[in-house]
Amino acid sequence: MITRLRVLAVAGLLLAAACTSSSPTSNDKTNAASRTTTTTVPPTTASTAAPTGCPKIRTAAELGSPGNLADLQMVSPQKGYVVGKGTILGTDDGHTWTPGYTGAATFLQVDAVDAVHAWAVGDRALYDTVDGGKHWVGDGSPDDGTVLRQVHFVDEHFGWGVGAGKLYRSGDGGHTWGDLMPPCGAEAVCFTSQEEGWVAVGNRVAHSTTGGDSWTSVFAVPGDAEVNGWHPQALQCAKGGVVWALFTGANAAMSHSPYVLYRGTADGQWTAVMKEGMTAPKEIQARREGGSYPGPISALGTDSAAFVLFTPPQSPNPVSVVVGTNGGTVFGPDRPVPPLSSPLAASFLNAQAGWVLGTKIPTGNGPPVDAVLATADGGQTWQEQYSRPSPTK
Repeated sequence: MITRLRVLAVAGLLLAAACTSSSPTSNDKTNAASRTTTTTVPPTTASTAAPTGCPKIRTAAELGSPGNLADLQMVSPQKGYVVGKGTILGTDDGHTWTPGYTGAATFLQVDAVDAVHAWAVGDRALYDTVDGGKHWVGDGSPDDGTVLRQVHFVDEHFGWGVGAGKLYRSGDGGHTWGDLMPPCGAEAVCFTSQEEGWVAVGNRVAHSTTGGDSWTSVFAVPGDAEVNGWHPQALQCAKGGVVWALFTGANAAMSHSPYVLYRGTADGQWTAVMKEGMTAPKEIQARREGGSYPGPISALGTDSAAFVLFTPPQSPNPVSVVVGTNGGTVFGPDRPVPPLSSPLAASFLNAQAGWVLGTKIPTGNGPPVDAVLATADGGQTWQEQYSRPSPTK
């Protein structure tokens, strides 16, 4: 799916908590749902040789863990999911959110392919649902013990997962995983079909048309990769051979943090769509400047995407949304998203209908509150649908 992107941490602006979760146990307040596996995991395969000077892989500690809510994805105007610390929420009407899971696990990301099949990436295990979120059960992990931190499925059977800089593939809905070997490893992955997809690691992107069996290095963000410290925040694939790739860098300064968003195509065209204007390298010429910190994006298709702009010093509305069209060359008006003080994730179905997850400014001495807001008119107005204070434990 191509409708969401999470932002786990932003240079000290978002609160992170140490993980207190566990693997699936009988103490979790959820029931197991039976299912029948209809396909098998693809075999482990070889790949192209790694180029010299591969980037350093970020550790799990560097990636962080959510202290409250973390990710959001809608699959239709009625159906969607939110995940976070100790919870998986679902909506069946696009307005009200109810728990489908309450327990010890902390969830980092959610990925859904339709109204009934979805996966929630936990800090200890992967969970999935085959009944639209009524029940969530633990899936399998790679045989080498790697804990996945991101998954992307193209249907109820085939998906790819990333963890510890490695790439894996499943053909049975996440129950079993085979390892793949893209150049330099993987920190983010997305596929448009069972055959075509991209991985990114450090400042590099590789492309596959064989489901991950073989890879071709296709792009690197310009500049000194080690000095700039680029890493992929995420990839979002759009059917039609397009990938939207957001990279964040080191060297944050003066309430600005470097990032650049690219639109790449299967035929090798890479365009810098948006960048941070003060600390991002000057040699990168983007279509427009964004906020002072990286915010979530939500790809709408091959030629359009919604961008959440985040400028913390700006008051009273540090969070806003703008829609880019025509391959990211034409932009609509910036629409504020009150009362958010920072964004976490976004999921837009089209230029008008979208949801944003973020943190509100707490009142008094209360804890930070994460909230889900929705718009039906392209961001002109917003309605708060759900809120949750940060857990005390």
